[in-house]
Amino acid sequence: DLILLDMRMPRMDGFAFLSALRRRPAGKTIPVIIVSGLGDELLQAIDARSAEELGVAGIFAKPFDIPTLLRYVGSVIARDTRPGAPPVKR
Repeated sequence: DLILLDMRMPRMDGFAFLSALRRRPAGKTIPVIIVSGLGDELLQAIDARSAEELGVAGIFAKPFDIPTLLRYVGSVIARDTRPGAPPVKR
C-alpha cells in the first residue's frame, strides 16, 4: 500500500487527511508521498522533522517527471517493512 496525496482537496486539505489517517490503526504505517502544486510554500510548511513525524515518504512538486515519481514509488514499496507487507516481486 502507498498513498499519493495532493495537499489541495475539496473537503479537507492534505494535512487534515494525513492527521486523520495516522489516527487510525491501519493508517499509521502506510507510506505517503505528497504531490502538490504548492511548491516552496509546501516545502516551508513541511520541514524534515515534521515530514518524518507525519510519516511522509517523499514530496514531489507539480509538475513532476512521471518516470522519476514511479521509480521513487517503487523504492518506497521495496523498503516497506510493515508486518504483513507482501514481498516485492521483481
